[in-house]
Amino acid sequence: RLSDTLCVENGLSIVENPKPHGKSYNKWLGDQAKPSHRELLRAAIDNALAQKPANLDELLKLLQESGCEVSRRGKSYRLKFAGWDKVARLDSLGEGYTLEDLLAVLTGKKEHTPRQKPAM
Repeated sequence: RLSDTLCVENGLSIVENPKPHGKSYNKWLGDQAKPSHRELLRAAIDNALAQKPANLDELLKLLQESGCEVSRRGKSYRLKFAGWDKVARLDSLGEGYTLEDLLAVLTGKKEHTPRQKPAM
């Protein structure tokens, strides 16, 4: 309204019935968008957990067999697939994928539910 008022005062034109804006780029891409690195890592963890590993070492071994490089730095585990420049820490993958969450799933204290891609 302020913009319209300024335009009227200065003799400029006003858009009478503005059309709503189009979709954002991510919504426009839809399913064509490539999954992010973190989404790929979450999928690898989901696949490894589906094989019911007995402990964390078995889970990490399954991840390595799927092509994921696993390293530990301090208290955190770092993951990356071959060809990637950067690693992703396990605790940066979101809820349900932190070390504590995975340990709880492996001990049977918690049920793992794979993260769903948000609807656009």
